[in-house]
Amino acid sequence: MTQQCTCPTGAQVELGSVVVSGHEVSCVHGEPRRYVWQDGGHLQVGTLADYARTWEHHAYSGDSDLSGELRTWTESYRLRVEPLGADDNDWMHYRLTIGNESVYVQIDGRS
Repeated sequence: MTQQCTCPTGAQVELGSVVVSGHEVSCVHGEPRRYVWQDGGHLQVGTLADYARTWEHHAYSGDSDLSGELRTWTESYRLRVEPLGADDNDWMHYRLTIGNESVYVQIDGRS
């Protein structure tokens, strides 16, 4: 992905729980993208944060009928799930990433 702005390389903005790397809040590319994905055979639309809430629900229920592919009008992305470990209260932490966007989620590991 070629950056088409003058934002500094280390720039980062967080909007609606989505961290967008490589852009500043004043940049047109600094907003989270809107994606389409399949959930149980139905199309859903939203930001990476919306997808993450659905991902958390599927992780709790053990349901695996959620697509790991998210699409925009022109691109297709594969979700990358990075386990970040568990805390002292058995909450498991993850970072979900697509391109230059990421969101952090946690799942109760006691169940």
